[in-house]
Amino acid sequence: MSEENSFLFAECAHPVTTRGKMRGRRVLLVFAYVLFALVYASVFIAIRFPHPVAILPLFIWMLVFFTWRTVSYECCVRTEGGKISFLRLYGKKERLLFSFPIASIVSIRAASGESAAHDLRADPTAGGGVLAVIRTDKGEERFLFDASDAVLRVIRYYNKAAF
Repeated sequence: MSEENSFLFAECAHPVTTRGKMRGRRVLLVFAYVLFALVYASVFIAIRFPHPVAILPLFIWMLVFFTWRTVSYECCVRTEGGKISFLRLYGKKERLLFSFPIASIVSIRAASGESAAHDLRADPTAGGGVLAVIRTDKGEERFLFDASDAVLRVIRYYNKAAF
């Protein structure tokens, strides 16, 4: 049976918020696209060689394709095989941020305005989320993340003492 079809597999993904710091980054990217187009067009028109301006839409598309993913992604929490993984999803691609065994969780509870070293929520300004304290080689680390009921159910299955 595939791991994704197992009852002990759960995944929770939320798109990153468009407020605060992320909104500022998006505005800066759009400003950079417009600035690039203006400079590119004005340089070729100034030297009286306007034909390369015809491929400007292709260059703008390439810029957007390779840079917009830095401000538009999903924050994902995945539990499978006794491990919990925190990922960033960029369309079909995923990037692993952290992964550790569920058994290493010392305590897990609903976060109530607490801060953590690793804030992996889709919207850090919003309240809520789950705070997990884990045991590592360096001591204890705190993770703040969004979790669905299915993810919490799998964590409870592997580590009842943490609740």
